[in-house]
Amino acid sequence: ESWWGLAGRVVSELKRTVMGIAPEDFEGWFASRYGEPTPAISKCSFGESCEQAVAEGKLVLIWLHQEESAATEKLCKDVFQSEAFLELLGTAFLLWAGDVSRFEPGQVARILDCSSFPALIVAQPLRSGFDNRGAFALEWPFGNFAQPLLRFSPRELGDRLEDMQADTIMAGGPRGGGGAPGAP
Repeated sequence: ESWWGLAGRVVSELKRTVMGIAPEDFEGWFASRYGEPTPAISKCSFGESCEQAVAEGKLVLIWLHQEESAATEKLCKDVFQSEAFLELLGTAFLLWAGDVSRFEPGQVARILDCSSFPALIVAQPLRSGFDNRGAFALEWPFGNFAQPLLRFSPRELGDRLEDMQADTIMAGGPRGGGGAPGAP
């Protein structure tokens, strides 16, 4: 590798460290860290990903990423690279990944009241805000709607992936009044 190639790679790594991973770079980041197989990750903005999912009749699987940790490594290796997940992803979901240190994913996490990462949210993209059946709907950016259905995230910062919880998000918003039956 030439000196210029090496310098470019170092600058890219520094940029990722300071500014987070851009949506269009997630597949490359994943492949460089975990190898094959690599899940298909949308390279579009959140709103464009929701529009694409509506057109394809798929749910959106939102992966909110913060920093590399044991939970992130377990999620990437044990879940995202599993044959069953990859098959399901191809047929039913559009995966959108966002590094919460960047503006758009940070706003999505804030609206969804996510503060522990990694977090996975299954969301139904909606054609309009009137399609949400009276339940909470995430609007980001203006005019793009998705109704969160299920969330998997650590209960507290630093928890292991084995301790992840699932919250069914119903009326009342991401935390209020809408936990899974029997959930705290």
